[in-house]
Amino acid sequence: MQAEPLATAPTRLATELDRCPSGMDEILPPFVLGSLDEDGDRLRLTTDSLGIGRLFELRTRWGWVWSNRPEAALAFAGEPYRMDEVAWAHNAVADEVFGHSSPYQGVRLVDAGTTITWDGHAQRLAAVSRDPVTS
Repeated sequence: MQAEPLATAPTRLATELDRCPSGMDEILPPFVLGSLDEDGDRLRLTTDSLGIGRLFELRTRWGWVWSNRPEAALAFAGEPYRMDEVAWAHNAVADEVFGHSSPYQGVRLVDAGTTITWDGHAQRLAAVSRDPVTS
């Protein structure tokens, strides 16, 4: 068996995960997989099944920004940094931010086992999440 060339491995893996989503359970976390098909104007982002590889998203007036760091999403979007008071209150009580929240307003954590696909030709965004417990 010949190894997949490094340049095409992420796209091939994303295609295989699209074909068989349960294959994600065979990949050891943490990871967030990204693949870009420039010719097809398609972006695909996939989070690991346990959510250890973190992906944050921010909705702006002009679209979406994704990043593995919540502050980077704000910086890329040129948005101001505003504290999320509820998230910080959770952190003060339990030393942790819960659910989809992040330390910053408007930035949310993407679920574990989620594939986000942007199809530029169709101007369509799709997000599909798998529950790793019941899958």
